[in-house]
Amino acid sequence: MNTKFFITLACSLVLFMNSCNPFQMIIGDGNLTTQEINIEDYNVIEAAQTMTINYTQSEDAPMFTVTTDQNILEMYDIRTSGNKLFIKPKDEFRRANFRPTEFTVTTRSKGLKKAEVAGSVHFNVDNTFTGDNLELDLAGSGTINLRDSVFVDILDVDLAGSATLNATYMNGRKFDGDIAGSGKLNMGGIMTEASLDIAGSGTVRAFDLQVEDLKCDIAGSGDIEISVSNSISADIAGSGRIKYKGNPQTVRKSVAGSGSIKQVD
Repeated sequence: MNTKFFITLACSLVLFMNSCNPFQMIIGDGNLTTQEINIEDYNVIEAAQTMTINYTQSEDAPMFTVTTDQNILEMYDIRTSGNKLFIKPKDEFRRANFRPTEFTVTTRSKGLKKAEVAGSVHFNVDNTFTGDNLELDLAGSGTINLRDSVFVDILDVDLAGSATLNATYMNGRKFDGDIAGSGKLNMGGIMTEASLDIAGSGTVRAFDLQVEDLKCDIAGSGDIEISVSNSISADIAGSGRIKYKGNPQTVRKSVAGSGSIKQVD
């Protein structure tokens, strides 16, 4: 993703979340209800506000259940349209700030191409995931947890704010990660190539991720740890740091400021 475009998008999302009228605070009434909602199959998820989403990839029929306060559930638009699953406040409540007692979603589909979430959303992929390309966009203070193995050709992750990605094991051709803010990427697995772009104080903890070729750009005080076997191309503007394990054949670096790149055991 183009860095300038991503930063603009991230700022817009953050401004949207922060623009909520403080007099529109909606607190859960404590009357928890669990409902199963009929949906069509989907491969894109769009969600906003505060919730936990537990997603499973399955060949079984698509499924969706939600547990939350009765008064909050009535204010949400939950539906599928085309190939998308929407979990968002209705238009008249889109500027409200929700404080649910609980908001837990359990859902499944045959596959997933994109998840776009904003706010304090915790998105969990609970089983082994396979697919071609997977894009995960998270703006806010939430987390994405890839709890089992992920096998894809391209995995594209964009974090804005203080969001976090935890990926136990991923395997594929390319990982593309962008952080705008203080987000964190914690990753393991094997990728042929990786591209990392940090604007701000983001961190990448990926000594357990083995890549052949690494391209990275840091603007600010970002921090990257990763294992590389073939080549590194790094640009740092500011006090960013890159630490790598392995013996790449080529290391090209450009540093403007007090940043550094070094090999570690």
